[in-house]
Amino acid sequence: MSQADETAVPDKERVPEATQLLTLPFVSAVAGVLDERAGDNGFRVVLHRTMCRDGVTYLQQITNYVSSDPSRSKGSGRVFPVDKGIIGAAFINRKLHRTAAFTDLKSLEEALAADLLELNRSSDFDNVARSYFAMPFLGRTDGEQFKQEAEDNDLFPLAILYAECFHDNIFSDDRLTAVLNAMCRRFASTLDKLAAVQLERVRNFPFPINDSVEMRAEDEPYRRLNGHPDENILPPVFKTLRSFNFEFVV
Repeated sequence: MSQADETAVPDKERVPEATQLLTLPFVSAVAGVLDERAGDNGFRVVLHRTMCRDGVTYLQQITNYVSSDPSRSKGSGRVFPVDKGIIGAAFINRKLHRTAAFTDLKSLEEALAADLLELNRSSDFDNVARSYFAMPFLGRTDGEQFKQEAEDNDLFPLAILYAECFHDNIFSDDRLTAVLNAMCRRFASTLDKLAAVQLERVRNFPFPINDSVEMRAEDEPYRRLNGHPDENILPPVFKTLRSFNFEFVV
């Protein structure tokens, strides 16, 4: 049994307004890139932060989805186990997970149909996205600053950028992936600076994160569709940020 199953994960928790306001422009910018590439083909984007309550680590959706479909733009505060789905795979492997490249839409949908059959979800075929992207933001949780690449094994996922789209093969595009990765790296760098300076009414209040639990990926959906971790893409790294918990202060 995974650590996320040992203690009940809450359905929803409050997200500080400052954390949402710092996140939304970045998520909207990512959505703008997808809008240019995918148009109205059912994309949505969101950032999850790593949380810990009573020794249980989980992921929390920071804002509502930024979506091409307003009816799907919701979900702020929802929480998820860290070992489920593509965001769980990105969390556990500490690597980018994205939909594999397919020669045509037919072969992609055959892989998706096989994945859904395996999950007893064949009836969902028309309603699930065709392309997925999950990028972890890594950092240290022990109070030390990140210093060199040799410390990679000490890094822990502090956030996960998640995107999905009904457009086929969009995230298998290496050029688009490079653009999204550059955006993630710049966002991480900006948050490091915000965490280091003393803004008059905004503070990042670190909370303890249990990074010692052993987890395994369970029920990872769409294993044919999403393939394996992308070993060629280095995820963004927070050099000073230890948790994602910005609050307004008075």
